[in-house]
Amino acid sequence: MQKRLEIIGLAGLLLVGCNKKADEAKADPPPPTATQGANTATATTNAPSASPAAQPAAMTGAITPPAAAMAPGRSALPTLDEWKAMTKEVTVKGSSALGCETKMVREYLRVSCRGKNDTGGTPKHIILQKGIIENHIYVDRGVMSLVVAYVEGVNATFSFTWSDTAHPLVLKWPRGNAKPVIIGNFEGAKSPLDGTAIDNDLVKRCRSVYGYEEADIAPQDMWTLLSLNKYCVTTYRNDCSKLKDCNFGEPWAPVKCPSDTVPILNHFCGQRCKPDGSCPAGSTCNRDESNGTAVCLED
Repeated sequence: MQKRLEIIGLAGLLLVGCNKKADEAKADPPPPTATQGANTATATTNAPSASPAAQPAAMTGAITPPAAAMAPGRSALPTLDEWKAMTKEVTVKGSSALGCETKMVREYLRVSCRGKNDTGGTPKHIILQKGIIENHIYVDRGVMSLVVAYVEGVNATFSFTWSDTAHPLVLKWPRGNAKPVIIGNFEGAKSPLDGTAIDNDLVKRCRSVYGYEEADIAPQDMWTLLSLNKYCVTTYRNDCSKLKDCNFGEPWAPVKCPSDTVPILNHFCGQRCKPDGSCPAGSTCNRDESNGTAVCLED
């Protein structure tokens, strides 16, 4: 009987230890390592393969072989302490609505989604949908996280799935171009960048720069002022004073345009017109008087 009690007690201690590890995982995903996929059931480290279809689904229970050697010139994967020390986020369109945190440490991008999204869904899994890229995926109850090297030439799509929906995360940096201002795009997700959602954090931080107290103006109206020019928002979302100057058209606060567009009068961006003068639906070809470039302007 005593031996049986000792066995039961040992099992109880093991159970407590497992629950503690699960609770710790909810707070912050562990940093991936070169061999993580070989010895854990909640994280995968996937090296580039010849076919996207060969990439395993990253969900609880997935186990993969160790990753290939680090690419030449690549720094070591960030530690958990490095991720925690990085308080500034990068711009990934749609991430706020989906409850995702977006950080970069050196060349590495981490997209971590926790809790519920804007429609009440909870994180389920991540898979590589397109592209050949080394990726480090962690999935546990209420958390799914992706770490990739965001470097020139990256062109990949990952499918992020919640209990009620799924959104492709598109990561693209064409070779020979400057680093994009918008690091990635959750296709189909609501975003302040296209006016389909209020950026509540920006409203809270920048209200005083415009001279308003919280009781003076509704969040939607404040957001309308801040987002007069979506290119100003993407360029100066971390600098409220410059954002205001940009929206007012001040010359010392020009916008940074996406890599596939050209600047127009310092404060707007547009696609170049095709040789025949045509433009995508909803826009018309016009000549920018400041530099003579033929660009497509929204109707």
